This record gives sequence, structure tokens and C-alpha cells, in this order.
Amino acid sequence: MAYILLHLIDYQKDLLLKASTMKLLGNSASSSQELQMAHVREVREQIRAIFANLLTNEGQEVAHLYARNSGLLEELLAKDLSGYIFTEADYENIIQLELNNGKMDLASRWFRRMELQYQGKVFDHMTQRLWLLKFMLFGNGQPSLWRVEKTALNDDIVDPRQSRLKPERKWLDLFQEYSSKQHKLRPVFSNELVAVMLASIGYGQNVSQAARLVEVNWGITEAGELVQGFEKPAVSDPLYPDLHVLTTVVVAMLYNHRYIASMAYINAFQQHYGLELDKPESKQFWDQIFRWAEIATKYSEARAFQHFMNETGSPAFFGLAIGLSDDFHAILEEAKKLANFDYERFLKFVADLRGQRVGFLAELWKCFHESEPGFSVRPYRAYLRLAEEYLERLVVLDVFESEQLCSNVCYEILTKLVHEHGRHTISQDSFNVNITAGNIQKIRALYIKTMKVLIHAKGQTGRLGEIPHILSKWSLDADMRLELSAWAQRQEQVYLQRMNELEAEKQKEEEEDGFLDLM
Repeated sequence: MAYILLHLIDYQKDLLLKASTMKLLGNSASSSQELQMAHVREVREQIRAIFANLLTNEGQEVAHLYARNSGLLEELLAKDLSGYIFTEADYENIIQLELNNGKMDLASRWFRRMELQYQGKVFDHMTQRLWLLKFMLFGNGQPSLWRVEKTALNDDIVDPRQSRLKPERKWLDLFQEYSSKQHKLRPVFSNELVAVMLASIGYGQNVSQAARLVEVNWGITEAGELVQGFEKPAVSDPLYPDLHVLTTVVVAMLYNHRYIASMAYINAFQQHYGLELDKPESKQFWDQIFRWAEIATKYSEARAFQHFMNETGSPAFFGLAIGLSDDFHAILEEAKKLANFDYERFLKFVADLRGQRVGFLAELWKCFHESEPGFSVRPYRAYLRLAEEYLERLVVLDVFESEQLCSNVCYEILTKLVHEHGRHTISQDSFNVNITAGNIQKIRALYIKTMKVLIHAKGQTGRLGEIPHILSKWSLDADMRLELSAWAQRQEQVYLQRMNELEAEKQKEEEEDGFLDLM
């Protein structure tokens, strides 16, 4: 039974990942996304129902497994409902299920039930997998559940948790408990264990200790060099690193804004341990790296302005720009009137932030396509966000510079997607048609989204005459051309208004220049 449940839990996790991918595609696949998420929840509840059935007699009416104060989880030790005794494998499965779904509070309740079931002898029944789950839950050892707070440069909060539980165990306390409570077995220092410890340390922002852990176990320094004389673990050694280890190392560095170190580790683990990033199984690595690179490098100009003012000492503007991106440009104009506001220095500060974000994501984009692991939505969606950001009102670029940079990114993405579309388009009679159909849908959704960004860039700069040519040259087929043409027509009034505004601004500038010439 435990074996079957494990496969059901893996299946539900796979459904969850697919639904997350559809969410990345946004409105182009909103109906499919809603249906997929409904199915994800349905399968989760079905698995929970199986566990509930194990704990009750057939036909017995009981409350839901997690009903407050009256659920099965609350009653199990008060009375014998079915006589079924939960095994270690059962606990592994149900805790893994809840962690997969971000239900950290529910996962913790199963650990508590295990303690009550074994009455002081719980450590005799802690398997290696349960220890790993304990690190993931109580030590923040699972990066997919990391919460990212507001920063000095960014207002966004990233919180994948579906729970209010705040784990408070330090990784060292958990490790000491693990080392001292191995009653039946010697501690197994596998790559999985070191990876969850590394994640726990990384989330605690102790970068030097995380780097030291990598160096001690795999001999690679933060600069990407192999320590002289280090004896690498054999391929058969449980400590030998795999893609999961590399993912954890790089994510820990990205979370702590160590961009150079993250790239150094990627290159070093490939060179010294032969990890391959060009296989289909490496897609999850690339997805996680792009996700965290995008999160880590994100900033807002309004927050950057506030941070700059705080650092350079302009108290008149303290707090004004926080969360007020809509008012930012008006506030900036007021700041320019201050004698102690160094506008050029501020522009350089923002340009450096922009350069860091664009440069790092562009480097990852290049590495991803050089590796060729196969099509994956996340890298394309992350790179497209750079194009979307150029359409915002940026202090470091005028509208025409922004349009050109936006267009360049869009054309680059479209070119890659055309290639992927060709690779995945096969005859309807082919045996593999069902396998490629899902990717074709995602590729088309991304393609349409990119085309809309490109068309919007042209419309926002008054270049309406270029839109028909783009539709004719870049649409994949007649259906797409009709769909995008109809969408562009619905935006036409907005674009015409914007074109008139730009012409008025240009005329005003020419008049001001003429007045200055007369003086």
C-alpha cells in the first residue's frame, strides 16, 4: 500500500508542477490552468481520503482528517478506530504529500502524531527519509517553500507556503539531533542530507558557512576552483553530487545575491564532477535557476530611489516613494530641485541595477540554449519579463531606447520559439503526437504572448505602421495572424492617443529649443 501511495503522491506532485507551468503562461492558458489546479486539489483530497480510510472501519462515519478539534488526526490516539498502525513509510508519504502542497502546519502535525504513537521511542523509527523531511520542514531545507520578504530595493513578497507555520529550528540543532539519535543505524552522510543542510544554511543567510560546507564535501570553492589535493568522492559514494545538489548550491547563492559564485559553481560542478546540463532531466535545474535569478535580481525604481535617498541623506523624502511607484516620477522631479540630490549618481545606481539584472538573466539564457536540454517554459517566461519591463516608464531609458531593447528581446525569443515549434510539430498520424501536443500548446501560448509584447512596444512608440508587417512575417499561421490582428485592432485607439502625445511632446521640445536659440 505504501508503495502505491508513494506513486500517487509523485503523480500529484507532477500535476502540481504542470499547473504551475500553465500559471506562468498567464491569460493565454487561463482556462486550462483553472482546470489543472482543480484536478490537483481533487487528487490531493483523494490521497488524503485513502489515509483516512486506513484509519477507520468500513462504513464508519468520522470527521475529515484535518477537521479542527474533531478530525481523525485529533482522535487517533484517544480511541482505536480501525486497529491500523501507521508505519514509517506511511508517515514518509503523508508528510511528503503535505510538504509538496505547502501545508507545513499539517506536515508538522504528523510528526507530532508519530511522537505520540511511539511514546518516547520515536527516534528508533526515524528513517533517513523522515530525517530529510524533518530538515525540509523545520529547518527550511526545501527551497521551493522559501519565503522571500520585502527588501530595500523591491516591494514584492514571494510566499509559496499554504501555512502560517514558521519553522524555528536551527540547522545545527537538527543535525546534532540527527547525529546523536541514530540508534539503529550509523549516520548516512549522503548528498541528499548535505543538500538539505546546505539549503537550511542558505536560507539562514550564512553564506560563508554554506560555501564552507560545499568545499568540505565536494572540494569546490566559491571561486569555482577545486581545492588542491582534495580527494573527490567516488561515483558510487552516496556523497557524490548530482543535479539536485548543484541546484541547491546555486539557489542558495542566488537567494543571497551571490551571482558570480552561482555561475562559478555551475561551471565547476560540470568540470569536476561531470554533471550534464544538456539532458531532459536537467530541465528542473534550469527552471529553478531562472526562477531564483529572476526573484533575486528584481527591483523597483521607486524603492531604489528611496534606498538611494536614505543612503545619501535626504530626509525630506524619507518614506515617500515606498510602494508609491505611480507617484515616483513626480517625486523624482521634486528631488531634482534639492541641492544635495545627485541626480547623475542616482541614474548610475539604477543603471547598475538594471545592468546586473539584464546581464545575469541574459547570461543564463545563453547558457541554457548552449546546453540545449529541451523546451521548458520557465526560461522563456523569465527572459520575456525583461522585454515587458522595458515597456515600463524607466528613468534610465527614453521610450524609443526602451522600445528598441524590448523589440530585440522579443525577436530573440520568437526566433528560438520558431525553432522549438518546428522541432515539436509532427504528423497527426505519428505515435508521439500526444507527447508533443502539450509542448506545442505551451510554445504557441508563449509565442502569442511575446508577439503581443512586441506589438505593444511598437504601438506605445507610435510605430503603428510596423504592426501589419510584424503580423505578416512573424505569425506562425493564418489563425494566429487573425487572432493577433483582432487584438491589435482593439488596442488601436490607445496607440493613436499615445502617438498624438509623443508628437505633442516632440513639438514642445522643438519650440523650447527654438526659444533657447533666440536667446
